[in-house]
Amino acid sequence: MKSIIIFGYILLMSCTFNAQDEWNFLHKEKGVKIYTKEVFCEAKRGFDSNRHLLSIRNTSSKSINFSMYLQLWKEKECINCYSVENQEFIIEMHLEPNQTINGECDSESNHNLSIFKEFNDPNYNGSNINKITKLSIADFKLND
Repeated sequence: MKSIIIFGYILLMSCTFNAQDEWNFLHKEKGVKIYTKEVFCEAKRGFDSNRHLLSIRNTSSKSINFSMYLQLWKEKECINCYSVENQEFIIEMHLEPNQTINGECDSESNHNLSIFKEFNDPNYNGSNINKITKLSIADFKLND
């Protein structure tokens, strides 16, 4: 019986780690593919959180510069779709041929590819009323 419980725990942990390694397709346009995944991020300071990370891939054989607007959704409501002038959600990038750039928990590296979803810390006493449940891409443009 003990070995069954241990095996079940190992299987559960394996599934949890694999879920954080899987990228899910979000958007494809003009040689750029965008993927996302949800991860738990341990904070260096402040509270631990769950975040949406982006992975952006240039699938072409040419260098590209592009910009896009990242839309944030709370259930069925887009909370920033009508504020496209907000620079915080405009992502501008340069990618070399076949290059991939991934968001990370460390918000200082590629900070615009790591989007806060909700706090996930036993010490956090507030609410997660603005929990981001979905991301979408709008206004994708190749720049010269």
